Amino acid sequence: MDPDMDPARKDDVRFSELLGGRYENITRIGEGGMGVVYRAHDPMLGIDVAIKILKPESSPLPVIRFQQEARAVAKLNHENVIRELDCGVLPDGSLYIVMEFQDGISLDNLLVRGNPVSVDRAVPIFKQIAAGMAHAHGLGILHRDLKPSNIIIVNSDGSAPTVKIVDFGLAVMTEAENKDSTTSKLVGSPLYMAPEISEEKVSDERSDIYALGCLMMESLTSDPTFLGSTAFDTMLAHRKTPAPLLSERLPKASFPSELEDVIDKCLSKSPEDRYQSMNDLHSDLTKIESEMIQKIIDDQRIFPASELPQTNNVQFPKINPWAIGAIATVVAGFAGITFFLSPELSAILKPLEPTVVNNKMPFVDEGDALIDVVLKDKWGEMEAVGGRGRSTNQAVLMRILSTYLSELILSDCGFSTRS
Repeated sequence: MDPDMDPARKDDVRFSELLGGRYENITRIGEGGMGVVYRAHDPMLGIDVAIKILKPESSPLPVIRFQQEARAVAKLNHENVIRELDCGVLPDGSLYIVMEFQDGISLDNLLVRGNPVSVDRAVPIFKQIAAGMAHAHGLGILHRDLKPSNIIIVNSDGSAPTVKIVDFGLAVMTEAENKDSTTSKLVGSPLYMAPEISEEKVSDERSDIYALGCLMMESLTSDPTFLGSTAFDTMLAHRKTPAPLLSERLPKASFPSELEDVIDKCLSKSPEDRYQSMNDLHSDLTKIESEMIQKIIDDQRIFPASELPQTNNVQFPKINPWAIGAIATVVAGFAGITFFLSPELSAILKPLEPTVVNNKMPFVDEGDALIDVVLKDKWGEMEAVGGRGRSTNQAVLMRILSTYLSELILSDCGFSTRS
């Protein structure tokens, strides 16, 4: 090894050798007082990974936390929780964890950019966090340090961001046969610490729910729920000061009143007044998201027939009854798909996004016959709800349906135009 090599680079080379050459393109991407995080490529799995290494000289407490994280993450298998691939001890005594690498941005860094997250984008993010934590709680795992910096958003500028919960270093596992087991140690970050934790009382899943309430408030307003001049003052505010309402922080903003109720319930001082499970919180967030999407759909209207462009010399011959039945079946089928369509199919629909001209979306244009759908200047808002494919899928399906019906009429019913 080159004696003139930078000390940090020497460590990188040494860790690469200690890992047995399994990983390629090892690059340091983060470092703390007790460990280093690397990005590398695993040729066996064909994916990039993140390797978290705890320095061998670390004190006993970080070692315990590192082992807790390894055991906790190994149990988790959910799309909204970072996945562990391997863990072990290097020849020099260093502990390491290999996890999937996610090329995203932390929610914390997103907020540092100066703007709060819009309601349309935030609700799907909150819902995914609740889903991931419901999975963890179901396995008896408390995170105990939920905060924006531990939430990674993948594809943050795309149509359907995916959330990954990371850093289970403060996680504690309850016994599988006793899901009500609790802990009473003072752990976590003061900005998101539930009152019962700062009072060193017992804490449970509802303490994570309180932290998520703080995270939601900060994400929507870009300001912490409570911020004192010292950590003690901040913890005292969590215990004594009534939580602010979202409408107080955002007096001029438009958001569902139910969202304010959800956050207020999460921030209740008493655990008994909060949601009793992440599943319940996830259910309410899902309802809010569905109602937001439905409102956008309801804002659409069919262009009045009186405003349609006039058509001349259009002949509509007699239509075969079998064709009418076929058309009715197709209409009913597509209406059902439109109503029950899952957001997860948005990626499939994205390539079919219709072109909008003058706020009108043409979707039948045969000869001189033209029917338009006017979106009442809401197209931009529709794209904002959860991204493009998710909120525009009804319009896309209507376009597909209309095109199909047009072809069916032409081929089976003899539709024709004459100049």
